[in-house]
Amino acid sequence: MDQEILSALVNASHETIMATDYSGEILFCNYSSTSLFGLTVEELKKENFFNLLYEQDLKEMRHIVRLLPEHGKSGLSYLARFKNANNDLPLKVEAKKLSVQGNMHLLFIITPHTKEEEEAHKLYRLLAENAYDINIMFENDELIYVSPSVRDFLGYEEAEIVSMDTWLALIYKEDRNEYLSQLGEDRRNKAPFSYYTYRQRHKDGRYRWFETKIRREFRESDVMVEMATSVDITTRKKFEKELALQKEFIEQLFDTDPNLIFVRDGNRQMIYCNRAVAELVGMTRDEFLSVENNMFPATPDQTEKYFEMEQRVINQGEELMLEEQIPDSKGVIHYYQTIKKPLKTQDGDVSMLNISTNIDRIKYYEKETQNAMKARNEFFSSMSHEIRTPMNAILGMAELLISRNPRKDQVKLLKTLQYSSKGLLTLINDILDFSKIESGKIEVEAINFNLRELAENVLVGLRPKALDKDLKISSRVDQAVPEVVNGDYVKLNQILNNLLGNAIKFTDRGKIELVISMTTRSDKEYMLRFDVIDTGIGIEAEKLKFIFEPFHQANTNTTRLYGGTGLGLTIVKNLVELQKGTIEVKSQPGEGSTFSVKMPFKFADKGQSINHLPDTKIRDFKWKMKLKVLYVEDVSTNQFLIEEILGDWGVKVIMASDGFEALELIKDKSYDLILMDIQMPGIDGLETTRRIRALNDKYFQNIPILALTASTTEATRDEVFLSGMQDFVLKPIDVNDLRTKIVEHTHRTDEFKDIKIIDTGIPVEEKNTKIVFDQTDKLFLGNLVRYQEFLKMTIEEFRINLDLLKSAILDGDLNQFRALRHRMKSIMATFGMAELLRVLDNVKSKMQEENMTARDKKEFNQILDYHIQFLLDSLSNKLASLKWQ
Repeated sequence: MDQEILSALVNASHETIMATDYSGEILFCNYSSTSLFGLTVEELKKENFFNLLYEQDLKEMRHIVRLLPEHGKSGLSYLARFKNANNDLPLKVEAKKLSVQGNMHLLFIITPHTKEEEEAHKLYRLLAENAYDINIMFENDELIYVSPSVRDFLGYEEAEIVSMDTWLALIYKEDRNEYLSQLGEDRRNKAPFSYYTYRQRHKDGRYRWFETKIRREFRESDVMVEMATSVDITTRKKFEKELALQKEFIEQLFDTDPNLIFVRDGNRQMIYCNRAVAELVGMTRDEFLSVENNMFPATPDQTEKYFEMEQRVINQGEELMLEEQIPDSKGVIHYYQTIKKPLKTQDGDVSMLNISTNIDRIKYYEKETQNAMKARNEFFSSMSHEIRTPMNAILGMAELLISRNPRKDQVKLLKTLQYSSKGLLTLINDILDFSKIESGKIEVEAINFNLRELAENVLVGLRPKALDKDLKISSRVDQAVPEVVNGDYVKLNQILNNLLGNAIKFTDRGKIELVISMTTRSDKEYMLRFDVIDTGIGIEAEKLKFIFEPFHQANTNTTRLYGGTGLGLTIVKNLVELQKGTIEVKSQPGEGSTFSVKMPFKFADKGQSINHLPDTKIRDFKWKMKLKVLYVEDVSTNQFLIEEILGDWGVKVIMASDGFEALELIKDKSYDLILMDIQMPGIDGLETTRRIRALNDKYFQNIPILALTASTTEATRDEVFLSGMQDFVLKPIDVNDLRTKIVEHTHRTDEFKDIKIIDTGIPVEEKNTKIVFDQTDKLFLGNLVRYQEFLKMTIEEFRINLDLLKSAILDGDLNQFRALRHRMKSIMATFGMAELLRVLDNVKSKMQEENMTARDKKEFNQILDYHIQFLLDSLSNKLASLKWQ
């Protein structure tokens, strides 16, 4: 198509079409241009296109031209007003670049605009004038555009920023030098994007911080257009400075702390340590933190164990406390007590915080104290063992010889030997009790107990001695005396035993009576009186004031006639005064004596249970089964209870903590019966039983296996029998049921069938109090050392399980919650924690329904905190009360 036809087409268009060179000189325009501007074509060709625009639109149009792509058919549009146009309304100007014979030209197509385009243009102008950033454009250091927002940030009008020199002069001198250096390097490298940070001076003289992003476009003619966006970061810089100061302060604070403080992430990398750590290992902080897989203070063979332990801290939120031995750079071992706890950042990342406190001095004194206590305990143990052992042998031999029909002349000698041996054994016991009192470490506990029950229990124990001397022994409790009081029932038991025992010893005819009455009552306590009245030998008046002194008796011939050390009443007086009581005695020689004890007792605490003393007949009954039992259970407190119960029956108990261990132990085929817990880690009790039954020997097919389960459903019972078990015992353990089923499945004679068994599994629904100790008292009071071990183990397990329960609730981990509930259920039932069990059941139901809200989780965890902390406090108080009994 020839040029005349092209020109005709262009001139026929209703659009105004103009072509210029890159500077704006008009090279071509169509007929519509003459109508718009009222000038001829020749007159228009003498004009510069940019001079036809108003000044404000001129800047924007130059801005648009520089943004036009080098190649391609696309263009950019803008609404502009022209000075010589036939109307003053904005017109739509579409600009494009044209390459003609190697030269760059500009094409402008001018048309009336639509309403939508005008609204968009107004929005653009509004955004540009109210931008939250400063925008500038420059081409080869020539300033092309400055956004109106420069006034808001720096206080200058657009017209005041006349050149790049003006702009650069506002940059702080030191920052400007660095900025220009980086700018030159980025231009040489033709970096498409660059970022700079510098201070610029406000018109009022203050400096503000800006972060500037520059985007570059490079032309073939090496012309470079740069568009900069500056963001005010003055406030951020202020915060950064404050944070830097805080960080420096905290680091200095930690560096002055002698404790070893460090933080390790979940990838075995130490990300912070204080100066104490660096000095201990003999390295600089930076050197030590650069060590890969830094599992300090673990030795190479401990690293995996440490890693697993710290993963529990990071992933499960556990808080751990442990003692460690850590060598310094010279190889000297130091003792530390370490706390490991999760450290969570605002971003949600979790690391492990370690704080280790040096306890070398504590360990030294602890060792010295242990040595001293060991020497003291060894002395008393030696005295007790070395004297009691032969005395028990002497007593046993005397009883054995008497039972073999000795001659009449030998009977008298043997009975004298027996009587003297018992007297010597009593003397030894008195000396040991007196030494405990003198140590000054006796503590008084305050526990609810049944006073009438205690009195009856004391008389039951002493009645055989009284009957041996044909003495009547009885008790009388006034109606005004409350049935349940709060005090130290163990020490009261010892006081009454001692006074009544003395009364029996010094009475040859008549009777002994215990009278309990109430003398006064206040708002908080009762003052009770205990009178021990006998018809014995009596005490002379001048001797009464000496009888409570140690190693002192009323008459010089008392020891010869009745034996004893003279310590019994001293022990009683100390125990009475320890409880803020008094003791006095009235006596007439030949008529008898009355010992009166007055002691205060508090009202029964409604928040406590009633502790019952163990029945003497039951505790002293010796029923033994020569059995060897394998007990498979993963909960240590349950292990402790069963071992104590079966141990009283003469049963040898071997423990297995899981099914794998049980399968190894059973191979020696030496067991008479297996007690198998159902729920265990690894393989459960059902699978363990199936594997035992599958072993190739009749022993494994026939050995009785009893399941221990808390479930009473028919489905569970069916699973028990289908797995190969013969029977089951429900948790919490009913000792009657356990004994009956052991007897049944081992074919032992039930010598205990007529004796009432202490029930350690009283249903929790029958308990109104929050925690009871009657089951454990009956089980352990014969062995206080074992009782203390059991309580310590229970306290530690509940502390750990509380944190794990709360984590399981927060994470919505139903399986973990079920496992923890199973571990705790038996012990909670043993202590009568009915309300806590109900709370756990409610949580389980809520988790199963999968509709537990964040508020529910928070409330349940608060309730758990309350109940378990109450249990822990009660157990701790009970443990403290057992330190001396």
